[in-house]
Amino acid sequence: MATALLPQQDPRAGRDRLEILTALISAPSFDPLFRPDVIKIPPNHPVYRWNCLCADCERSTMGHGDLCSSHETLWREHRDLGGERAEFLRTAPPVGPGEWIEQRSCQICPGRPARHHTLALCRYHEFRWYNQRGRRGGDLDLDAWLVDQESHPGFGDCQVQVCPELADSPLGQCFRHERRYRRHGRPGGATLPSQ
Repeated sequence: MATALLPQQDPRAGRDRLEILTALISAPSFDPLFRPDVIKIPPNHPVYRWNCLCADCERSTMGHGDLCSSHETLWREHRDLGGERAEFLRTAPPVGPGEWIEQRSCQICPGRPARHHTLALCRYHEFRWYNQRGRRGGDLDLDAWLVDQESHPGFGDCQVQVCPELADSPLGQCFRHERRYRRHGRPGGATLPSQ
């Protein structure tokens, strides 16, 4: 009867802790940034800033520095030639988007996620763009092509409970979760039709 010697936990303890936590989070002194279920830190947050210091750079910082990897390389070259940091930050060229931190929508189908960094096209329109461009030997203007494209409905939000991204297919998962689902052998057996 060793189990009788162990202290018994009051069943109200869990509920009481949750009520206290809820009251603390609801307090005016609690930063509203941390209240949602999925926390999104904005790029220029005064304490948790994560974006590159160069103007209009959408990339995240590298390691413990304040520049992205591309601007860090450019800064070192500039410094080695005798340049100053303030001058570099003022005149640094844009390097374009890197790996996305947050999902973006297709510029044609706003309910579908974009698959390509610079084109900002969903899977369907990215395929169509490369197909059309290939037929014309690479001689096709993207802006002119965009005008003739039709928007298609999206697939809703990703079905993974804590994921804030859009579903990438009728399977109901974002690109990352769909890839993980395939990697784990498709538990449950959900698949998409071939076309």
